[in-house]
Amino acid sequence: MGIDRWGSGHPVTSSTGASRSIRLAYDDVRYVRLARKAFEGWRRLEAAQDVTLLVETGQLDVGPGVKLEALAAAMRAADAPFEELDDVAVRRRFPELVIGSDERALFHPDAGTVLADAGMRALAIDARDAGAELSMPERCVAIEIGADVVTVTTDRRTARAERVVIAGGHGLATSYG
Repeated sequence: MGIDRWGSGHPVTSSTGASRSIRLAYDDVRYVRLARKAFEGWRRLEAAQDVTLLVETGQLDVGPGVKLEALAAAMRAADAPFEELDDVAVRRRFPELVIGSDERALFHPDAGTVLADAGMRALAIDARDAGAELSMPERCVAIEIGADVVTVTTDRRTARAERVVIAGGHGLATSYG
């Protein structure tokens, strides 16, 4: 069961709008690996539902050498493809850009946009097809953690489960049970 206070597409949620960026360029190898799995998941969902969810354009990161080396190191450790570009290569490929002498550039092909509205619809279909019950908007008002069961009280009902995952927004997620 999935309970969502606001519902997909509500203005206060991070899923609102037409698109969200997706990339592999992170300075932590765990995030690079997680992003690769996200790409795989989006591609599987696209194939299963015969929809377009990803628009891959690649991404150019330009910045101080220290920051770009951290990105490069994490992508290298995760075996993610990227190219290091000097100022001549940047100008040749992206004539509208000029990088500073203290800057570096990385181009990575596995980056682009997730079509957020379509993606949220596809995820809901996939969840329901897998047997999930999605309820939104529905507000959680209390959570009680017992020895063998977690009780969730909402503005509509009380539900019990062996495990509860709380995604409190802005990257905050907790698991109980």
